[in-house]
Amino acid sequence: MKFTPLGVVMLLFLAIHSVCYSQVNLYSFSQSTNLYEPITTPTNVGFGTGWDDGTMVLTIPFSFYYNGSNYTSVRVNSNGYVTFGATSSGNTNFTPLSSNTGYTAAISAFGRDIINNGEDLTYTTVGSSPNQVFVVQWNNARRYSGGGVVGDVLNFQIKLYETSNTIEVVYGDCYATNSSSLTCQVGLRGASNTDFNNRTTTSNWSTSSAGGANNSSMTNSNTIMPLSGLTFSWAPPAACDAAPATPTVTSPVNICNNTSTILTANGVEVGVGVSYQWKLPLAEHQDGLQ
Repeated sequence: MKFTPLGVVMLLFLAIHSVCYSQVNLYSFSQSTNLYEPITTPTNVGFGTGWDDGTMVLTIPFSFYYNGSNYTSVRVNSNGYVTFGATSSGNTNFTPLSSNTGYTAAISAFGRDIINNGEDLTYTTVGSSPNQVFVVQWNNARRYSGGGVVGDVLNFQIKLYETSNTIEVVYGDCYATNSSSLTCQVGLRGASNTDFNNRTTTSNWSTSSAGGANNSSMTNSNTIMPLSGLTFSWAPPAACDAAPATPTVTSPVNICNNTSTILTANGVEVGVGVSYQWKLPLAEHQDGLQ
């Protein structure tokens, strides 16, 4: 075995940082129960009262930062979700989180085939800058399964928060009289369907768990529906505001070719978007260490 003594080797431990919260799988999830507040001064989205399978573009009156980009518009799909970017979801896309359609991001509250119950979707903006909230609301919708499911009532909202860039899905009165067990997709999707942050349950929306696949779903039936006021929230991780401090190597080391050596550094900062790498100074590398 060739031994290459390097004397006091000063390995460089480099700190690297990148733009944070550029993936939706890094968003933190929380759940609460609040009062469902229907929009008091609604504006119709524009599907009409007999809607089925449509998309509409709405203007967000502030810059909403999501999945690494700023947005001032959103595409509302009548089938329980919204998407971002120039590419439309298509009117009959019923699986917004597992779909490989090329929109840049999606938020789904009840993503499946749903249909009107005689009322348009509505939207509004509440609050004042820099704390405005953009709200899209589904009113008394029904699931569709070979036809509109008789006895269904689905009320829910998607909320986008200015400044904090938090996302909320809030459920109002949701119930069914039909015992048929169906599913829907709830959660976030990034620029592709490999980046997701969703929820799943087969029995109780209030005890859902994180989905393990992009097509994980929430069961819904006459006995399994979200309670009024159930709120799902996703918040982006804190943004990096500066490069992290460079850690220091604790002691010099001798290194041999073809052997393992443990390297130790102090002052390592841990956080989203922060990574480190070891780098050997050029002079030592030219002395024969590979």
